[in-house]
Amino acid sequence: MKFFTLTISLFLTISTFSQVGIGTNSPNAAALLDLTSTDKGLLVPRVSLQQTSLAAPLANHVAGMIVYNTNTAGNVSPGFYINDGSSWMSVSAAIKRLDSLSAQVESLKNDIPIKRAVFLAGQSNTHYGSGSPQNLPDMTGKNLSQLGRGALELQVIPLTYYGAYHYTRQTDKISFGSVFLNYYYDSLQAQYPGRKIELLLVPCGAGNSAWSASQYPSNSWRTDAEYFRDVTERIKWVKNNGYQIDAFLWHQGETDALDNTLNYKDLLKNFIRSIRDYSGNDSLPFILGQMVQSWVGGDATRNSFQNIINDIPNEVPFTYTVSSAGLTTADVIHFDANAHVELGRRYCNALPVAKNNRFPVNYQAPASGNYLLLNQNGSATFTDIFQAIRNGNLESDNLYSRLGDMWKYKNANGYYHFKLEIVDGGVLTGKYFEWEQKIDPFGLRENNFEDKASCIILANTIGLNVQDPAGQGFNSLVYDTNNSSNGSFPTLFHADNRTTSGYYYFAIGLKAPFGGRIPIVETNDVVNQVKLYSIKE
Repeated sequence: MKFFTLTISLFLTISTFSQVGIGTNSPNAAALLDLTSTDKGLLVPRVSLQQTSLAAPLANHVAGMIVYNTNTAGNVSPGFYINDGSSWMSVSAAIKRLDSLSAQVESLKNDIPIKRAVFLAGQSNTHYGSGSPQNLPDMTGKNLSQLGRGALELQVIPLTYYGAYHYTRQTDKISFGSVFLNYYYDSLQAQYPGRKIELLLVPCGAGNSAWSASQYPSNSWRTDAEYFRDVTERIKWVKNNGYQIDAFLWHQGETDALDNTLNYKDLLKNFIRSIRDYSGNDSLPFILGQMVQSWVGGDATRNSFQNIINDIPNEVPFTYTVSSAGLTTADVIHFDANAHVELGRRYCNALPVAKNNRFPVNYQAPASGNYLLLNQNGSATFTDIFQAIRNGNLESDNLYSRLGDMWKYKNANGYYHFKLEIVDGGVLTGKYFEWEQKIDPFGLRENNFEDKASCIILANTIGLNVQDPAGQGFNSLVYDTNNSSNGSFPTLFHADNRTTSGYYYFAIGLKAPFGGRIPIVETNDVVNQVKLYSIKE
């Protein structure tokens, strides 16, 4: 009777507290059984197994049962065994099997090449290194390639130091991108010993290229010009062919400095953002280079552009600017071959620095909220296409623009969120159009539907006919620098499928007034004032 009472009492204690402690009066609340000792271990049941297929000495196989076998017989030997419900399995044998599988996986990995690509773009100092360098590194035996052009368009061909296949090719001059690739190959080999590495240079440099009006459209980096199209199409090819893009090298600024391009810093920031959008990597390292220091000299304008290039790493994450100090030159504006060898080394050393530049000193990620990008009131218009990137002091100014800040506002879902509100537009006053799109408008090209951003329309109280491309159809917002729809009215932004033959199109921020109105929807309603917001979530 006493034994029965004790058993019931113990059962009730376990049922009530759900934990049992041995060696402790305060078992862990998350443990069913808490064993506490500083000088004793846990001894599991020791049994004599006969065969992994036999349950004996247990009556039946029980999944999860753990024992220590003391017997050597059949296919069992001393050691820990676990039962899977139908047989016993040696724990040591399972570990050896895992080790073997791990070795096989590692061996298979060694047979799969590491495919990496590096882009190089900008103007002539990307590939104008004339002369015979003294310390050209040896690329013998390294799997280094480049993406060809012309008859070899989008073909992987051997990499050379002289005559890299840039957009404007100099067959007798060196490109520091080739030197970068050589040094980067060595660093990848050290990082992945024994692995096969395929390293691809994608040359996109173009002499005299700039954003300035003097170079548009034939030598321009604007969205709707050929150089930007070339880079983005090569990004797509590289990704579709299994390469990971590891870096974007950039050396440019001389022509824009000569032309004193308005709002160059904003253009450069949005260019970086656009390249990252197309590459699908928001932290893609973007490395810039200083211009020839003697050419910059004491010229105030050139210094201001050099300072812009220097400031980018202080304002844009995952960037770095390479110094040109001490580099020799071929002429007043171009580095020579020896300088290109050194530039290649400096750019390669800058790569890990750019990767670690997560929190630039002058960058603060925008908080959630609505950010006014554009206020356009009445017939007030912009006199220059780049004036609209940053203009005005107060949000109430008739022409206020912070379109240059657009690069900051990409949301975590990968979309940019915009809202266009009609402030003064007759019966349309107070109505709005709200949508999300995949790519920053600065990175969307005119009349190239393949690369238009996927667009999600969230609200349309304005009543745009978004389904009709012959009407007010809308696929996404596009930055347009050369639209002369209906004569002489270039737009700053418009829907990518508006027509040029009629008055029905979606446009904001005209350079010239359109009959005294802003053409949002061409009806009898007069739209005099609009505001464009970016929404950070």
